[in-house]
Formats: sequence, C-alpha cells, structure tokens
Amino acid sequence: LPPDAIPDGKIATGSNVQVVDGNVKTVYTLEDAPAPPAPTGTDVDTERERRIALPLVVTTSVGSFSINMDPIAQRNLGGLASVGQYLVATSSTQTTTFRDFDNNSHDLTPADLVGMGLQVAQRIQAMYTKSWAVKALGPPIPSDYEADSYWT
Repeated sequence: LPPDAIPDGKIATGSNVQVVDGNVKTVYTLEDAPAPPAPTGTDVDTERERRIALPLVVTTSVGSFSINMDPIAQRNLGGLASVGQYLVATSSTQTTTFRDFDNNSHDLTPADLVGMGLQVAQRIQAMYTKSWAVKALGPPIPSDYEADSYWT
C-alpha cells in the first residue's frame, strides 16, 4: 500500500485478498494511528540548543554582522571575550581580526570583543529562560513547543 493511500491519522494493520466487483483486490484494514508521545523536557532542551546555535547578529564599533554560534564558535567567542577583558584592563588599543559568519574580516577593539561576548551570553541566557518557560507550561509540554512564538 503506497503511503499516500493511507488517510492522515490512520495506519494499515492488516490486509487480505478479496473479490471486489468481480476483481481480485488486496483490501487493507485501517485503524487510528496512535497519538505521538508527549514532548519531554529533553525535547525542549534539544530545541533550545538548536536555537542557541543559530547565527547571531552582533553589533560592534565597526557595525553589525552575523557570527557562528555552534559549540566550537561559542568556546572561541568566550576566549576572545576573555582576551578583550585583558586588553581593556591593560589599556591596549590593539585590534583583533575576526571573521564573521559570512567570512568577512573585521578589526575589533578590545571593547568590541567584550561586547561580542556579552551578546553571546545574552543569547544563551535568553534561550535558557525561554526553555524554562516552555517546560513550565506542562505537563504536558505543548506539542508545538518548537513554534517561534515560544522562543522569540
């Protein structure tokens, strides 16, 4: 039975061969499909992490641009923010070349590095806060927990 021949919300649970209007046909038994399992806190955590890892637009003294936010980039951005704090503390005017999500270079000041780190932290904290709010709607957690309306 082709999958598109099964109505939404039904599953084929058996079949037999019958003569229908003088023709031999396979007749399928259809039943209601079981309800999908309710979303769990782990599902919400996975959505949170997916959203954290989306590119982030940051604003610096040289303008706004997108940055990568995958786990490796988050580690590197944390390191750059620490370097920025050190450079600010030593009154350095050194710039650091940074490549953005679109592979464009930007010469960032120490304050830019710190500011970028703070914007990353704000994104992460905002997504954690939103995930806690989604979990607090349950039990059960809403089946549409991935909808932007819960996360923006």
